[in-house]
Amino acid sequence: MKKLLLIILLTAAAAAVFAGEAILISFSGTVEIQEPGGEWKAAEAGQFVSSRSMISTGFGSRARLKAGGMMLQLQPLTRVSISSLVQKGNTASTQVSLQSGRVRASRPPVTRAKRRSIDFRVSTPVATAAVRGTDFEMGANNRLVTNEGIVEFSNEELRVFSYGGTSVWAKELDGFIRPASSAWEIWSVSPVAGSFSREFSSFSSSALENLGIVRVDLE
Repeated sequence: MKKLLLIILLTAAAAAVFAGEAILISFSGTVEIQEPGGEWKAAEAGQFVSSRSMISTGFGSRARLKAGGMMLQLQPLTRVSISSLVQKGNTASTQVSLQSGRVRASRPPVTRAKRRSIDFRVSTPVATAAVRGTDFEMGANNRLVTNEGIVEFSNEELRVFSYGGTSVWAKELDGFIRPASSAWEIWSVSPVAGSFSREFSSFSSSALENLGIVRVDLE
């Protein structure tokens, strides 16, 4: 009976969910942080940032945070909210709400022993970018630039995969990305310039533009 109880307790501990914290690694210029229910205060390097906190950078100012296994760089005149930051077992789940400006998220190199599953998302009111690769930039204008790897770009109706070296953005059409027909719910973006596809079917750039999705290849 004691052995059974010990096994149950160990299993529960392994599956426990912990509220995580982000760390402000460095910054330049004017950077302020507002904790939940608190006032805006000047940031300090090495400061822990809890879930539901807001971070703001001033003119010509930048900030670098480590959150959920990712490095998040805030560009000047950017405001974000750490909506959710949870650690469950070996999986880190982070949700960042981008209100203005631009951020860049990248996964720093880690040893195999320290590698963990990462669910990192950056959202605007129109769309969400989710990590499937290592390096991407997201703006409050709903434009995603994928520097390396693959990033999922979606809302409740439509999903696009952006490969390294490409840019995708969502046009705001009545507050959401105009959905495709139910027959084409999931889209993937081919690495071939100007080619969009879902499995065996291809669509032109103009066709996707009518759906509110535009893609260009970076030079």
